[in-house]
Amino acid sequence: MKGEAWRFFRFDDASAWTAAQCSLDEILAAREARAERQKAMLAQYRRPLISFTLNMPGQVKRFPLADAAFAEGLAHIERGLERLALPVVAREIAERKTGREALLAVDGAARAIKERMAAIEEGHPLGRLFDIDVLDADGGHLGREAIGYGPRACLICGRPGKDCARSHAHTLEAVVWRALDMLARHASEREAERLAEIALRCLLYE
Repeated sequence: MKGEAWRFFRFDDASAWTAAQCSLDEILAAREARAERQKAMLAQYRRPLISFTLNMPGQVKRFPLADAAFAEGLAHIERGLERLALPVVAREIAERKTGREALLAVDGAARAIKERMAAIEEGHPLGRLFDIDVLDADGGHLGREAIGYGPRACLICGRPGKDCARSHAHTLEAVVWRALDMLARHASEREAERLAEIALRCLLYE
């Protein structure tokens, strides 16, 4: 997977991967390719790096609700950086069968970036599905604990997610369904908000 081209697609292009299952080898290869791109961007730009993916359980990583969640998460990341007046000096989007990926080289302090990204993970309705890693300019990984946050919570019970994964506290099917329920509920709420806004405009401009 080293040297694999990172391509840019329109959103509609993701439909070709709807419900496609990923093998463990494909998932591991995608991680390796992402790590290689991280190293390359760190060497080129010498700036802190944001790496954004979705925490989608199961073998199916690409489908419309997941892609929409990724797009919304990326928009929140970029708005958060704008609020901190931290310019993005480079931005790469990878469209993979194993999920969409974003890498952003940012001109700013790594800790401030991590604090903003952790706040998004904690505050957004889909934040538990967002995996927003921050690497400093030397490639060091900034953990949540270093800025006062606890470990990521389990989707189902709220306990530390790593503990539940290690002990197999929940079936994979239960975790997948919980993630899908979160995506579906959020999409439904967003659509209801959009329709209400349209109705309000109609009333105001009749």
